[in-house]
Amino acid sequence: MKTPSHDIATDRTRRQILGWGGAGLAVGVAGYFSIPSSEEPVGNAAATSAKPTAPTKLPPLPPIAHVQFYSRDAFLPQLKTEFTINHNADARATCQLIDISPAAVMTTGKGDFISFTLLFAAHQNFLKTGGICQVTHPQLAEMEFFLTPVGNDKKQHLLEACFTQRV
Repeated sequence: MKTPSHDIATDRTRRQILGWGGAGLAVGVAGYFSIPSSEEPVGNAAATSAKPTAPTKLPPLPPIAHVQFYSRDAFLPQLKTEFTINHNADARATCQLIDISPAAVMTTGKGDFISFTLLFAAHQNFLKTGGICQVTHPQLAEMEFFLTPVGNDKKQHLLEACFTQRV
C-alpha cells in the first residue's frame, strides 16, 4: 500500500492558518462579550478596527421591593384578629386568623429550619384556588404570601399559609 506524500511546508502553513483563525475567533468572541483581551491585534486590519471604546453603562436596575419576614412569634399576638387579604386586585376579604400551628424544627444538610402555618377563616366565595395574596394588618407591615384553601368544612372556608425559614 502506498502512503500519500506528506509536504511539511504545506502542513505548517495549514497549522498557521488554523492557528490565526482560532486566535481571531477567540478575539472576536471576547470582543462580542466584552471580555478584556491581553492579546495584541494580529495584522493591520485588526489594528485599525480595534479602537478604544468607553465601557458601556447599563441602565440602573429598578429598586427591589423590601421583603419582610415574620417569625411565628410576630403572629401570636394577632391570633383571633382580622386581616385584610387582596387577591388579583379584584378579590378582597376580611379574614380572621384562627390558628397558628406549633413550630416544627427541621435539621437538614443545608442547615436548620423552622416551619409553621397560619389558618384563616374566610367567607365561602373567597379564594377558591390558591394564590399569592397581599395581606395587611394594623399591627404588621404589608406582606405577600401564598394562601391555599384547605379542608372540606361546610361551615367555614379555611385558608392556610405555610412558612419555612432558616434558623
